[in-house]
Amino acid sequence: MSENYTPRPGGLPRMLEALADVCREEGYDFAIVDAFSQQLVRVEHRGFQFFAGIGRIQNYPLNSATAASLARDKAFTYQTLAAAGIAVPPYGYFFLDTTHAKLRAPGRERADAFAYAASLGYPVFVKPLDGARGALADQAFGERDLARLLDGIALRHHAALIQPVFSGEEWRLFLLDGVAQFAYRRAKPELTGDGCRSIAQLLDADAQAREGFGLDPITIASPFVQDELRRRGLSADSVLGAGETFAYSPRGNISAGGALLNYTETPSEVWTDWARRILNALTLRVGAVDFFAKGKTLTLLEVNHSPDLAGIIAAGHDDKARAIWRQVLRLYFVEAEDHR
Repeated sequence: MSENYTPRPGGLPRMLEALADVCREEGYDFAIVDAFSQQLVRVEHRGFQFFAGIGRIQNYPLNSATAASLARDKAFTYQTLAAAGIAVPPYGYFFLDTTHAKLRAPGRERADAFAYAASLGYPVFVKPLDGARGALADQAFGERDLARLLDGIALRHHAALIQPVFSGEEWRLFLLDGVAQFAYRRAKPELTGDGCRSIAQLLDADAQAREGFGLDPITIASPFVQDELRRRGLSADSVLGAGETFAYSPRGNISAGGALLNYTETPSEVWTDWARRILNALTLRVGAVDFFAKGKTLTLLEVNHSPDLAGIIAAGHDDKARAIWRQVLRLYFVEAEDHR
């Protein structure tokens, strides 16, 4: 797992701890609602309140429920942006069960996913339509891979998204009311050899580190891992030399083991203007835009309506996390007073 992101068992999660700090400094009432996990809290001030938490909860009270719902569904995100005249990358989404099949038009069932993937040309990128933290996202290099990935996604999600494999540097840009707060590059996770353990053993150790934190393990059977082994002429039993690295996942999410690099609080105006248009189209006041940058070409990956600040806190930028919370709280409660 990435050294920049280590889940914390017990106690307030990093993001909520930053919120609690700001509440103490600014005089807002902060209360832990979920005493067991401490993953649900309430902030109150002069008769107004909002809830924040970890997981599916919308953390930022400045965002509406509708905007959050649009961003949570990757197909809705792309459709909304396209309707606003914003270019979106190629994509196809496909339902993985027949529960509501009679309520929808044909063409987006599981069987149709294979024709779409073939039209794009393998490899393709596959992930849950409404997933988070990079869970169950992988590359498929043929129909057999695609079938196995869809089967895995179907156990927990109703639909999957299929796209080409994009190239370039992967970035996240966070905005609050149209103003860029920070950006960073997301590097894909790597195993680091010790000269003793095999790649399979290193993957097992990584899976054990993830176990119990709700983070999906990457196994030796991953299509991406298998392709990387073939590409480098290695096997599961190959031993990496001390310090030698092996990329084991196509997803750069910090919570999924990716590394946070090139942090900046002054991203380019071109990037900021583009991301601002995206969030405005979704009516999100707070959000993060994940994208690939290759030269001057920006390719949207997805939009996060409730981006966690744990990654930047773990990387030593806790002051920025508190500054964001401070601004969110002031805006929310001032606006609440104005509409009393």
